[in-house]
Amino acid sequence: MSGRTFTLSVERSLPQERLDTFLRVHFPVVSRSSLQRLIEEGHLTVNGKTVKPTYAPRAGDQVIIHFPEARPARAEPEEMPLDVLYEDRDIIVLNKPPGMVVHPAAGHEEHTFG
Repeated sequence: MSGRTFTLSVERSLPQERLDTFLRVHFPVVSRSSLQRLIEEGHLTVNGKTVKPTYAPRAGDQVIIHFPEARPARAEPEEMPLDVLYEDRDIIVLNKPPGMVVHPAAGHEEHTFG
């Protein structure tokens, strides 16, 4: 397993704080949604068990978080029906339907328009 792994010990119980919020203090450059995704994908354990982002950290908890290696973004061509309004050697004008994703992003890594 490549990537980086960190171990944190919770010093005091935080009954009103979620685990993902607690982790933002320790990893300020990582977004809360990224931390939630890591938790949900099983890259984080508390006392050896998987938990939900809403878990309230307790004194003595041992949190192990693994940041996997980043996957390179790859856009692959795929067949899809497009409403071409105009096309020449330099430009193409398309009628894009509402809601169609136009580029790969988190949660939409494939089946995109552009």
